[in-house]
Amino acid sequence: MRNFCLFIKKTALLFALIFANHVCFSQDNMPIKNSREEVIAVIKKVNGYWQSQNPEHGRAFWDNAAYHTGNMYAYQVTGIEEYKKYSENWAIRNQWKGATSNDKSKWKYASYGESQEHVMFGDWQICFQTYIDLYNLDENKDERKIARAIEVMGYQMSTPNNDYWWWADGLYMVMPVMTKLYKVTGNRLYLEKLYEYFSYANTIMYDHEENLYFRDAKYVYPKHKTINQKKDFWARGVGWTFAALSKVLTDLPENDPHRQEYIDKYKKMAQSIAQCQQPEGYWTRSMLDSKHAPGYETSGTAFFTYGFFWGINNGYLDESEYLPVAAQGWRYLYTIALQSSGLIGYVQPIGERADQHKNVGPNTTSNFGVGAFLLAASELVCYIDNPAKQNLAQSFTPGEIWTDNNGVHINAHGGGIIFNEGKYYWFGEHRPDRGFTTKKGVTCYSSTDLYNWKFESLAMPVEKDENSDITEGCIIERPKVVYNKKTNKFVMFFHSELKGRGYDAARVGIATADNITGPYRFVKTYRPNEGRWPVGMDPRHKKKTHDMKMKWWTPEWTTAVKEGMFTQRDLKTGQMSRDMTVFVDEDGKAYHIYSSEENLTLQIAELSDDYLSHTGKYTRVEPAGHNEAPAIFKRDGKYFMITSGCTGWKPNAARLLVTDNIMGTWKLYPNPCVGTNAELTFNAQGTYILKVEGKDDAFIFMADRWNPKSLSKSSYVWLPIRFRNGLPVLNWEKEWDLSVFDRAETLTSQ
Repeated sequence: MRNFCLFIKKTALLFALIFANHVCFSQDNMPIKNSREEVIAVIKKVNGYWQSQNPEHGRAFWDNAAYHTGNMYAYQVTGIEEYKKYSENWAIRNQWKGATSNDKSKWKYASYGESQEHVMFGDWQICFQTYIDLYNLDENKDERKIARAIEVMGYQMSTPNNDYWWWADGLYMVMPVMTKLYKVTGNRLYLEKLYEYFSYANTIMYDHEENLYFRDAKYVYPKHKTINQKKDFWARGVGWTFAALSKVLTDLPENDPHRQEYIDKYKKMAQSIAQCQQPEGYWTRSMLDSKHAPGYETSGTAFFTYGFFWGINNGYLDESEYLPVAAQGWRYLYTIALQSSGLIGYVQPIGERADQHKNVGPNTTSNFGVGAFLLAASELVCYIDNPAKQNLAQSFTPGEIWTDNNGVHINAHGGGIIFNEGKYYWFGEHRPDRGFTTKKGVTCYSSTDLYNWKFESLAMPVEKDENSDITEGCIIERPKVVYNKKTNKFVMFFHSELKGRGYDAARVGIATADNITGPYRFVKTYRPNEGRWPVGMDPRHKKKTHDMKMKWWTPEWTTAVKEGMFTQRDLKTGQMSRDMTVFVDEDGKAYHIYSSEENLTLQIAELSDDYLSHTGKYTRVEPAGHNEAPAIFKRDGKYFMITSGCTGWKPNAARLLVTDNIMGTWKLYPNPCVGTNAELTFNAQGTYILKVEGKDDAFIFMADRWNPKSLSKSSYVWLPIRFRNGLPVLNWEKEWDLSVFDRAETLTSQ
């Protein structure tokens, strides 16, 4: 039996690794693709659908009560008062009771029963979990809410019997009641009886070889077998138990003498359950024999997913080992079990064995299945809310591998960032493993803290049309996105080179989108300012004839470049546009800054009001200075631009240019980098300077550390900009975080 489970485990892990590590841009292939907001939205959709379809409150029997355990957890993570009110109205309808008989001489439990005399039967006791949770929410405690629970459990504990939990479901129904009542009353008898009753259950249902529970004694192997003569562990039955242990350990005191035994049982179960997961993330109804009761099943899968996330969140399970399992479970719940209406499908109906129902489909739902789904989704919210348990970054480590929410190294090179509605969006080049042409397009990632990035989309993919300027095999570099407040459009600019022509096209490309993450609609590529002379160009130089064949780098040639030799050459075709950025000033006016004239001169060009074309007004900056990779920001009325020299993929010393007028004269200053490897810009090349939202005087220099052998493996160097005598300074930081901007003294470089 173990070999079968190991085979399933290897297959599932293989798929998990494919999903986790393959560079794929479909969000469907992400292990945890949802943000907190998205999971909360799912909870609202599912719970809203269920409650709208079930406005009348049913009895306090186990199926309804199991739903309410999930509903109360959903209330805990969302704070939506309607959820609490829904459970409260259900409790009131049932008078805060389970089975209602008051004649203790007739109370029974030994066999299944739905009568009002089955007071000690666990299926009538699970309701106490919700009653206690509601009681705990009271500012002024209403003892009536838990009076029946204390009465029933108190009487039960007074009996000499210990065989109350004779079926696996019962462990979920009542074990958490015992720990919850202990927390309310402080009576340790609840914990003593919890262990006594649980020990009995282990003697009749627990399989020590597989570390799993049979549904009850009727199904113990070899008395009962699957169609393939294997042990028949019913997924929902095991799920009840796994979830029960999670809930018990939540409330069990640290000094309980049996705590470690519960932990060991839980961890062994986790290991066995993980081994039986199917590649699509679900568990078959018969866990060791998928052919015994084939097909999707949601209730067991939801309980398992809840239990795995709970274990990761609370430090009982190793995240690196079990997150793929939990994530795959959630992926099934989110993409297969959840229907468009909010209905949770593929829930095996009420029963007690794996093969009891044949037609479990997308519309097969139930209250307890919805409750289990809500437990899993709510625990996922707790996982997302816990940075330590997600291994979320809380600092920058320049030059190191930087992974996204999929665990894949971020592929957004030559990028820029735009802040929109509380999030940062990082757009960049998707670089291939080999070569330098564009095979995918422009990627988009989002973040709320700048440390942790979620892959959003392939915002502008290359086009299949071989005649398109952005067909696969073209070159797309240094994309930057800005928002136009007048048109309500997001506009993307990029350096464009046509397929098969190397870098001789030297164009700017433009694309637009209604939504920040795209898709961006390609508009055009072109050379800017066709037929226009730059602002302030000497009229004599406009008429001067230059020998275009003169030897480069001679004094005569340098003089000719400064006088505008290449500007004049490209007047009719438009100016060359290579490495570039876009800057939007405080007045909304936008400027295109780019390396032009064979990368010898920077040009700054004014954009039209809709940002979709150039006005024809532009200026030349540092003629013959051989600058590329411009990155610009504004501080205290001054414009600062950090650039690099032109040495291909090899790093060089950064340059600093400063002006009071973006279209005026720029003054060149020495390399702003200081310290070891400053002459190589810390082995990186700048791409963008980011203003940190919500912080004064907070700017980040963004750079790429190129790996020409495999550009996709190029890393990122982000450094805080400090200021000395009003000028930006870059120091190397092995690790840093945004708190550096909260310390005034850091604004002066040491």
